[in-house]
Amino acid sequence: MADAVRATVKAEPVEVVTAGRGVVVALHGDHDLTTVESLKQAVDEAVAAGARGVVVDLADAELICSVTLAALLWCRERVRRAGGRFVLSGPLDGRCKAMVISGLDRVFEHAPVREQAVELALVDDAASAAGRGRFWRLTVGPAVQLVADDVDD
Repeated sequence: MADAVRATVKAEPVEVVTAGRGVVVALHGDHDLTTVESLKQAVDEAVAAGARGVVVDLADAELICSVTLAALLWCRERVRRAGGRFVLSGPLDGRCKAMVISGLDRVFEHAPVREQAVELALVDDAASAAGRGRFWRLTVGPAVQLVADDVDD
């Protein structure tokens, strides 16, 4: 009897899905220096197309490294400066360990599932303006640091 052949289809690391006035950017697999540009490009294109809310879904991400965390901060600021709202979705367990250790889990708006995150991202109220005028940057060196810079818009 012949051995069964098993084929594995690898999903693209960054998948973009339109959700009403918003966009969901779903991350699949490992995310490091090789994937940050596609993440940033997807968010930049969504904002340029007029998306009011951007959700980055981490549910299928296997690993999020510190470089990806810096890219997520960049994405958050890009969306915020365009007047939109940036929300993460999916579990922040072991795969996002660097996010929890660095304290960034307290910086990002987050919902446990995609549908809730989309709803949150599209809420248009005064709370969405919270944090305006403050830019967060992540410095990665011997230690990971989160630094707040006040910025006049």
